[in-house]
Amino acid sequence: MKNAHKKRVLILHSTPSPQRAALFNKLGDAEVDYVLGYWRRAGKYLSATRIHDIYHDYQFVFFAPQWAERSGLVGRLSACFLLLHLVHSEYDAIVGCGYTEPCSWAAFFWCQLARIPFVHTGGSTKESQRHPARGLYSALKRLMVRHSSAVIAYSCEAAELAFVLGAHPSRTFNAYIGVDVEWAQKRIIEYRAHRDETKERLGLEKQYYILHAGRLLPRKGVMELLDAFMLLRRSRDDVGLLFVGTGELEEELQRRSEDLPPGEVVIIPAVDYEKLMEIYAAVDVFALLSWREPSANAVSEALAAGLPVVATPYCGNIRERVISGENGFLVDPKNTSQVAARLNEVLKPERSKRFGKRSRELAMTQTIGRSAQVYQHAVRAALGLGM
Repeated sequence: MKNAHKKRVLILHSTPSPQRAALFNKLGDAEVDYVLGYWRRAGKYLSATRIHDIYHDYQFVFFAPQWAERSGLVGRLSACFLLLHLVHSEYDAIVGCGYTEPCSWAAFFWCQLARIPFVHTGGSTKESQRHPARGLYSALKRLMVRHSSAVIAYSCEAAELAFVLGAHPSRTFNAYIGVDVEWAQKRIIEYRAHRDETKERLGLEKQYYILHAGRLLPRKGVMELLDAFMLLRRSRDDVGLLFVGTGELEEELQRRSEDLPPGEVVIIPAVDYEKLMEIYAAVDVFALLSWREPSANAVSEALAAGLPVVATPYCGNIRERVISGENGFLVDPKNTSQVAARLNEVLKPERSKRFGKRSRELAMTQTIGRSAQVYQHAVRAALGLGM
């Protein structure tokens, strides 16, 4: 039964995750009860048995049945399961989960019918969209943004796109929602004391390593990164390339690097989040050459690790996290010669040290505590409660 004295708000997200746990655990409001709604029980880095260990004092709703997860149909049917849940539940507002999830659209249209507030969240930017202002999909996005009671943008760049789509400035809030950089920084510092042992265990034989952590997909620019590395290795033999992740390009990466000496290109399948922190402590540079990347949480992890970053302008929130010449460089992923040159620059010891220090400083400008406060303000504004 709904508490008569409190508003009840459903927050949608696909899977439980350590990153979101850090944010939600800091949400506390005497007038609002938050309910976390998911349609998958286990995230990429988190088993279902650990969900309640990392979240505190929250109600959970897994509205998709387990048979749908086992059958692989949960993604396609998630919106239907959500609507069934909403028919038998009562909420005062719903927080969506971006443009791309069917559940977000189902929730949006439900809120219009039920006449309750919908809060849109998004990290897409004008640069990450091919045609941000044209086409049927853009028209639908305009509809969602214009009829949202509040918008939570994950960066200033995402807010700019929201304004293009019709968001009202007084109802648009910037809240970085991603990595608990304080926790990550602490764990990485602890692991750095065992850096040599980690490198030996993982087969990292070179003095320096460039890391890509994420799915091995064409849009992530992994082949462009490999091409740039092949150029870089012509001028120096002390650098290796490390991929952490899985995806459709994994076999091609292995095929193209199989003739290289051991330790030059290393591919490690996706690991749990704790193990990922250990890997960040063992590398020297982070590279992400994505063609489209709405949030790029891995960049924030790299900042927490104190790593120089080479990335593209197509990553969301990137200009607030990577300042060319201060803690890394923004590059054109098509220009592999430029990428190789920038990687070589950030590997220079003096510059690497200076860039790493600046990365740690930038990481601390986007703490989870600050984001949780802004997130709460957005929800309260949508509900018509005072700030």
